[in-house]
Amino acid sequence: MTFEESVSKCEQIKSYVIGLPIKKGKRITSLFIGPTDWDRMCDYMNVQNQKGHEIARIEFADESFSVYGVSVDNSGSYPNYGLVLLDDFDKMI
Repeated sequence: MTFEESVSKCEQIKSYVIGLPIKKGKRITSLFIGPTDWDRMCDYMNVQNQKGHEIARIEFADESFSVYGVSVDNSGSYPNYGLVLLDDFDKMI
């Protein structure tokens, strides 16, 4: 998907997925758009943190994007974030 298609997908499924349990009682708390290629995810997140969201979108404009559900586990000394791929969520329901 393009970035714009991912934004549209987020809007389409947001009301259905926020709050859904995914693993061991963890629930989806937010949505995240990132590269479909998991190996590029770290690069994308680093560019977002260092240069901002708009620059990351420009630098990764030719890549395929996906929608991820984010869960947060605060039971340890630092937050543990989990991601679940939601690209096909509308087909699952």
